[in-house]
Amino acid sequence: HGKFIKKMNSFGENTSYTFNAPSGIAVDNEGNIYISDTGNNRVLIFDKDLKFLKQLGNNDLNSPTGIAVDDKKVYVSDFGNRRIAVFAKDNGKLIDSITKFTVRRNVGFFSTYYKTFTFAPSPMGISIDDNGNLYFVDAKENVIVIFGHDGKEKQAIEKFGTAEGEFMDPYGVAVFNNTIYVSDQRLSRVLAFDANGNYKFGVYSTIYEPYSVDQPIGISGDNNGNIHICDEATGRILNVNNKFSIKDMDFSASGIPFKDVYQNGEVGQVPFVFYPQEIQADENGNIYVLDYGSIVGELDEGGNFSIGTFSRILKFSPDLKYKMTIADVKKFPFLTDFVVDKGYLFATALSGVFKFDLNGKIITQNVSL
Repeated sequence: HGKFIKKMNSFGENTSYTFNAPSGIAVDNEGNIYISDTGNNRVLIFDKDLKFLKQLGNNDLNSPTGIAVDDKKVYVSDFGNRRIAVFAKDNGKLIDSITKFTVRRNVGFFSTYYKTFTFAPSPMGISIDDNGNLYFVDAKENVIVIFGHDGKEKQAIEKFGTAEGEFMDPYGVAVFNNTIYVSDQRLSRVLAFDANGNYKFGVYSTIYEPYSVDQPIGISGDNNGNIHICDEATGRILNVNNKFSIKDMDFSASGIPFKDVYQNGEVGQVPFVFYPQEIQADENGNIYVLDYGSIVGELDEGGNFSIGTFSRILKFSPDLKYKMTIADVKKFPFLTDFVVDKGYLFATALSGVFKFDLNGKIITQNVSL
């Protein structure tokens, strides 16, 4: 198991020193950490050593979730207020709100019209590319909306339908190497589009193919052009390279630790249920997965039987071989999100935020700032 570096804060009321169900997490170019403190309706900012710097959202936010940062602005998926809230990075002031977007629709072959919608952001569907363009998932209209660094809408990708290259329930969006990746849970597919919104390729749910997906959720990429997919329903992670060759991680044979559990009146060795949610690669191609799941039943050292759930962060090699468990439920219950940056892994849980190195060592601990 991994070792722990630093912990910040516990459950609490809305003061400068407590968390209440933090969810989204992001890191800027200086190594500062931005955390959506969802239950307290704010964003907290810390330096790379988890020292508190400042707070965003004094009475401005309502259940913030996803978050993205560029060189001058902080973008927050303000779920309760149905908008993207934009804050100035230097002074933390709310400077803009993205509340509407416009979709261009065709009528027949020769006519088009434009329709404006009130924004309904997906809780975690937010991403930013190297040029400062923002990508948002609208959870109601099922559209991927792109805004430029100047805050003006550039494009809306609307591909509603069931045909190849279309989606009906986009959840996550990620941008790597000028390609936009969208996960669609309802149709069980991951689609790739170019910067202009043109369909490139996809990974689909097909009962005849071993490398298909079923309710994909978390998606990420790496510096080598590989795309990593958390396939929720089948309990797998998939790695799609830039030539569209797919590697599949079979959790039952990957070396993930087994556990003594109680089933049908007997104790046996079975693997944890693998329920991947979030995924990210480091600079060396190692892959980190936030895994939710459940234990049918567990016997403790005293012989007591209990039923429970777990969450943990697992580390895999670039070829999807299990390497280690960074954090598990016994020390870090209810993990909610994580980010890998400059040799460290920062993870949020319902009780606080934690910092690890990539070998699982915990660097520092502070339970009350």
